[in-house]
Amino acid sequence: MRKFFTIFFILISISSATSQFRTPTDSLIEMLQFAPDTLKIEILTELSIIHLSISVEQTKVFIEQAKDLNKRIEYKRGDILIKDCEAYIKLLSGNYDKSFQLLNEAIESATKENYLKELAFSHRCLGEIAFFQYDYLLALKSYLTADSIYNKIDDPNNQIKNYILLRNLFDNIQEYDTALEYLNKALSLAENKSLIDKKALIMNYIGLTYIRKGDIDKAEEYLFNSMEISSQTKNYLNLAQTYMFLGNYYLDILKDLNTAINYFRKAVEIYMTFNYRTSSSTIYTKLSHIYMLEKDYDNDLKYNEEALKLRIELGNPTLIASSLINIGNALMYKKEFEKARGYILAGLDTLSKYKKMDLIKTAYQKLYELESMENRDKEALQYYILYDMYKDSIRSQETINLVSQYQIKYDIERKNSEIKTLALKSQKDKQILYIVIIIISLLSVIIILIGYIQKRKVNKELERINKSLDSIIKERTKELEQEIIERKKVEEKLKNALEQEKYLNKMKSHFVSIVSHEFRTPLAGIDSSLELIKLSLQNNNLFEQNKKFIMRIKKEIQKLLEMIVDVLLLGKYETGKFDFTPNKIDVKASLERIIDEFEKSRPDRKLYFSFSCNGNPKLATLDENLFYHIINNLLSNAEKYTLTNDNPKVELNFYDDYYEITVRDKGIGIPEEEQKFIFNSFFRASNTTGINGTGLGLIIVKQFVELHKGKIDFESKINEGTTFKINLPYEINNQ
Repeated sequence: MRKFFTIFFILISISSATSQFRTPTDSLIEMLQFAPDTLKIEILTELSIIHLSISVEQTKVFIEQAKDLNKRIEYKRGDILIKDCEAYIKLLSGNYDKSFQLLNEAIESATKENYLKELAFSHRCLGEIAFFQYDYLLALKSYLTADSIYNKIDDPNNQIKNYILLRNLFDNIQEYDTALEYLNKALSLAENKSLIDKKALIMNYIGLTYIRKGDIDKAEEYLFNSMEISSQTKNYLNLAQTYMFLGNYYLDILKDLNTAINYFRKAVEIYMTFNYRTSSSTIYTKLSHIYMLEKDYDNDLKYNEEALKLRIELGNPTLIASSLINIGNALMYKKEFEKARGYILAGLDTLSKYKKMDLIKTAYQKLYELESMENRDKEALQYYILYDMYKDSIRSQETINLVSQYQIKYDIERKNSEIKTLALKSQKDKQILYIVIIIISLLSVIIILIGYIQKRKVNKELERINKSLDSIIKERTKELEQEIIERKKVEEKLKNALEQEKYLNKMKSHFVSIVSHEFRTPLAGIDSSLELIKLSLQNNNLFEQNKKFIMRIKKEIQKLLEMIVDVLLLGKYETGKFDFTPNKIDVKASLERIIDEFEKSRPDRKLYFSFSCNGNPKLATLDENLFYHIINNLLSNAEKYTLTNDNPKVELNFYDDYYEITVRDKGIGIPEEEQKFIFNSFFRASNTTGINGTGLGLIIVKQFVELHKGKIDFESKINEGTTFKINLPYEINNQ
């Protein structure tokens, strides 16, 4: 329930803010008009970093503007910041050496001038670029250096960003406890400094880390808390990130594709509003993957094309290449082989300038699959050899990464050991180091040897597959033909069964209508005749002698009429043939009138309903006829099942967003094991023997409440009584 109201409130907040949102760059661009030149350079470099996720070309424009201004005023801090930004551009263009060179120059200049904030930022940038190149040791060293500087100059915002980057590093090498340690440091810092936006961001990453660790309950707790905070602070970009993480959770962990799609669509709607092309294109790629799993290749292609369009606008070559390969894959499954080949080759051509071996490997794998589907065995074999070659290269890189991971883990363990056991001698530490290095070296040799053996096995398997490919395809074709025939038979049976079901439902509704009509007509005649008898007896002074029998007959007629009304109402609801005409009404006055009419209709009653109202009465949108049936059924049950002299109570409470009606009795109650069936048609509890009823009243109440977008709940204990509560909104949306 808490999750429902959290998401409901958030969606309302987003809807009301759509016409007045401001992007993170708006205030920075406004400041440019009035800022002094030195501050302008800092703003331009910050804008360039933000626009890496929006437009690489615009990033370059901001950097050039900063460089031109810096030439005129010779601002040393600006020169360092510009080099940091240019390093990111070089990284995107595949010039990794130049990227590292620029960052080392920036670090050298900042160290020389003792610009601590710029020095920390340059180390952080160096850590990010080293991380992208899988140099985890350099990344760790750079992040820790930046952390010590940020702590020294008391810069909590940047220190939190640095903790998140450390989390990403340890998450990547599956050291989840260490990742959580850094995130908890960040969370504590955000709480101490009252940085609410940062708190929500950190909770997102804590939730994601718990997902990776396998603690699903903790993950949900942090993600939904982050969602609530982001809504309150109107931080929609952080909210979009939460939706994206939840989408990944439902896709990868719970395998709930529909829920994953809903969360991804909410996230991309926000990201597109703020023109964040990188994140939007990533989500479109996720959506395409879901539709590929569902074999909906049209939607798979559609979302991949949307991602490509955004990445072309963004100007990131490797992301463009990735989308081209994905589109080729979708076209391949649609049997549009020529188009598929063209897109994949275009992606390969784009990747030729960059060292993205994983993407190149994927491209050759897709080309191998495509040629195999077209029975072009020679071309398929050529592409498989290239795919296998890149796979070996990646395996070698992974071996290097593995060594780095072990080295980082060892460094962490050694540091903890030093803190706990300061008395250990250095010689013993060296021996441990040698042992670890030997183990790592042995692991590296074993991994390389395993890779070589696997390669030989794959080559042999490929030869065998090529020989048996034709026979497998023929056998599978026969199986598919037989499967199609069987499916057509099943579809025909289902169609016949559906038609039979429709006919039976129609006959049932017709029967209920006829029987109900045939009952009501004679009952009306009996009632009118009874009134004539009553009048005659009164004229002859015999009424008092026969009053008990006359009133019993009228009571039984009333029960039959109520039962017929219930049957007719249920029948009309199920067939969709009843009118639903909500209007603004005074809830308090209407409720009092229904209670009064109910009591007057039972002159021999022994119980009276006590009524109370709390809060300021308001008007609400209701269908007054259906509202009458809701309340009348609840009053009838309260009276019918109260066998003592304890009067039932009716309470009306008005709240800000809804109002609540409570009907409480001290009757016979409902057995606990039977409560789950209470809203089933014709169900009556085992302790109601001898008490009249049809078992239709509560299902009618529940359906009419839900028609008003409301909710009904109840509590009951045997021989202590039952309480029904109805929550209804003041307005009915989507009428």
